[in-house]
Amino acid sequence: MERCNLRHLRASDLPELVDLVTLDLSFISVLKVLPSVCDVLKPDAGELIILIKPQFEAGKEKVGTRGVIRDAFVREEVLREVVLGIKAAGFACSGTIESPIKGATSGNTEYLAHFRRVSHAESGIALLGME
Repeated sequence: MERCNLRHLRASDLPELVDLVTLDLSFISVLKVLPSVCDVLKPDAGELIILIKPQFEAGKEKVGTRGVIRDAFVREEVLREVVLGIKAAGFACSGTIESPIKGATSGNTEYLAHFRRVSHAESGIALLGME
């Protein structure tokens, strides 16, 4: 859904709940839109594919000039925080990989992540190939 304020999306805005949501957000944290995303996903089979952009997830103090995060430790710390936040919302992370494509104008390192809704007993984490 282009040009949609995802924070305000509700299940009633769609004809039916969806199996999969893909997110490529700019200038807003994935975690800020997660409640709306959860509202439109099927409760027993929902999946997420997210392009995680650390420059939009990190606090201003962690982002360098021109919006670039050069410190790999900071990028990984931000990635971990986002993955744990999504996990806390009832998802398991199937895995994350560094995107082979750098951010369009800045060259920021970004990450692709896959999540699926699970019961609390199933929730686990696979972060950058580490379990």
